[in-house]
Amino acid sequence: MKKTVLTHLNKTEGVLAIADVLLAQKTTFGIGGPVDVWVEVSTVAALREAIAILEGCDTPWRIFGGGSNVLVGDGGVRGALISLVGELAAIVVDDDRNVTVGAGAKFPKLTKTCLELGMTSAIGWMGTPGQVGGALIMNAGTRDGELGDVVLEVQVLRNADVIWLSKAACGFEYRRSAFKKEDIVLRARLVDEHAIPNKVAEIRTKAKALLKKRHSTQPKHRSAGSIFKNPEGDYAGRLIEA
Repeated sequence: MKKTVLTHLNKTEGVLAIADVLLAQKTTFGIGGPVDVWVEVSTVAALREAIAILEGCDTPWRIFGGGSNVLVGDGGVRGALISLVGELAAIVVDDDRNVTVGAGAKFPKLTKTCLELGMTSAIGWMGTPGQVGGALIMNAGTRDGELGDVVLEVQVLRNADVIWLSKAACGFEYRRSAFKKEDIVLRARLVDEHAIPNKVAEIRTKAKALLKKRHSTQPKHRSAGSIFKNPEGDYAGRLIEA
């Protein structure tokens, strides 16, 4: 069955399928056995076709992001993992300095791009790993700024339909959003009405200071990322130390 799936996938434009990819190479923890089929898709059409092939072959699948906050056992993963690349990982800045970013783009790269555009909210994203899709779903950031602050709309694949969701429909809150379980986040449009393009150097300096502080207070070893959520009115770190 695996050979059949690979054959069909690799005949599809915009799809690259590889057998038995070691997931230790794909996670920030650096551990994890192989996935049966690793699938890279570069367009929405390719994603739709890949899902149709996998489901037609009764192969379970899921989207795999940047590998942070993910633990994979030594036994690996049965079925397929889909990674968004190409058009679905691009970052495009238009003439009005607004950003369209694919869900497969690296979140640190988006952070750097937005800082260079004078987006002050991006200061709070510094040091956050992973990909943009996961960052949107969890509304990544800190008290200095969250990704949801600058979202205009988000494109998702919901069942067979590609739709754009307004910022309000995304329901961004602290470490959560209102995306449905079946939604596959494809890309987002970002607009910062409070951007300060003429103070990029100052914004960059603040961001570097925040990153330095995080590096001085967080362990240097491999990890899955932060796993504690602040309770309302307090901070997880303070409670743990107390």
